[in-house]
Amino acid sequence: MKKKMTVKQKREAEQNAIAELERQLAESRASVAAWTQTAREYANNADFYREILEQIAGSLGPAVFVSDDGSVQDSPLMLKIPEAITALQTRIDELEAAQRWIPVSERLPDFDQYVEVFSNGVVQDHKWFIDMGSEDQWANDLVEYRERPDIQDSDMWRAIEPPEAPNE
Repeated sequence: MKKKMTVKQKREAEQNAIAELERQLAESRASVAAWTQTAREYANNADFYREILEQIAGSLGPAVFVSDDGSVQDSPLMLKIPEAITALQTRIDELEAAQRWIPVSERLPDFDQYVEVFSNGVVQDHKWFIDMGSEDQWANDLVEYRERPDIQDSDMWRAIEPPEAPNE
């Protein structure tokens, strides 16, 4: 059986419960304040460190603002931008050259080189190479001779990897 609580015990239990809730509330408020401060610090972090870096650079003199290529930058954080742009442009040029469509009028691929053919506004479905027996048509092991596109009707080509040998 449950023992009945006296009025004094009830009041004491209520006060204990209130004190516990107040403690939890204070703890929650402290936690919110700590997280708010952390959020403020992270929000200002980039600007804070940028400002410190610029103060340090400013104390070292104007030479700190000169890039390797001789250009003068507004911020020490910008010093490597010209080199990065040059490196990126070089890589873009390399990739474009590797995937470049070559006009048939400029040159033809080697006889054993596999290519994609752009003919009459369409990229042809198959991988082609120049027919060894006929210098005026593209060849492909899958397409009959009469269906092969003529080289002179083709606009452009680009080199591709040869097809994989079938697994037997």
